[in-house]
Amino acid sequence: MKNISFLLLIVICNSCRYSFDTRLQIVNNSDAIIYVGVSGEGYRNYNDTAYVYINCSTAQHGDTYKFHPNTVKEFLLYIPWEEAFEDVYGNNILFYVFDATVLETVPWEQVKKEYLVLQRYDLSLQNLIDLNWTLSYPPDERMKDIKMYPPYGSE
Repeated sequence: MKNISFLLLIVICNSCRYSFDTRLQIVNNSDAIIYVGVSGEGYRNYNDTAYVYINCSTAQHGDTYKFHPNTVKEFLLYIPWEEAFEDVYGNNILFYVFDATVLETVPWEQVKKEYLVLQRYDLSLQNLIDLNWTLSYPPDERMKDIKMYPPYGSE
């Protein structure tokens, strides 16, 4: 009976696993630790891109969305990217890059109010495919035609 209970427990646990989409790679080519977050609730974007559409600080997720200097790491999404893009306004998902020190020391409401964002990318599914599922911070030459703020090459 113990063996059957143990086997049943294993089957149940395996069926509860989340399947994350890990195709997107974030390349942090800076000397700073950054967080990357995507636009909030249902990944819906709105016309006012001067507002941070994320419901809570990405720092609250521990190291999941934290990217150390000069590293490449996958960006986890709990559904396939194709599904995420089905549920967006304007066919774009906003990607926000934040300085880790800011997110870890400044209240989230202040971050949003003062728009303490290092970089914002407004990306379509086709953009991600064209970029071979790789986003770089700071943006690299491959990204020069991507809609972003501040614009490519402005720094």
